[in-house]
Amino acid sequence: MFRLAELYYEKSAEEYLDADEAYKKAIDSPTPPPEAPPRVDYTPTINLYRRLLTEFPTYRFLDATYYLLGFCLGEMGDDVQAKQALLALVCANRFKPLDTPAPEPPQPARSAQRTPGGDDEAYKSCTPVRKDSKFIPEAWTRVGEFHFDNPSELRLG
Repeated sequence: MFRLAELYYEKSAEEYLDADEAYKKAIDSPTPPPEAPPRVDYTPTINLYRRLLTEFPTYRFLDATYYLLGFCLGEMGDDVQAKQALLALVCANRFKPLDTPAPEPPQPARSAQRTPGGDDEAYKSCTPVRKDSKFIPEAWTRVGEFHFDNPSELRLG
């Protein structure tokens, strides 16, 4: 099932590249297309990863499945679900990849001082799904990018 998901990923990526190339050629033509540029669709891959996580929760490449699920969701613009899957990889004791993400708590007004135990401690108690996973550094980087790209989460103080 994991390998089939990879094959679906490759097929979707090739279809997107072909559609994007055709779109770029059409843009340069005398009659450019009125529709928006094509977007990649990893839905078959995502569905297989979700099924794999549901039916085989102890799969030996669980960490790769979490990471690739998050990656595909992010590439399709579903940042909230992508972040949830990546957090499940790096913080398995607090997040599950298929759960509906909790809404972001309201952001307090910026203050001149940081509060003890505040933002710096948000992920301190995290335990990864697999401690030796090669995907952990990249997953933390992507989680950080999600926080950075969401202005309401970026607090300076």
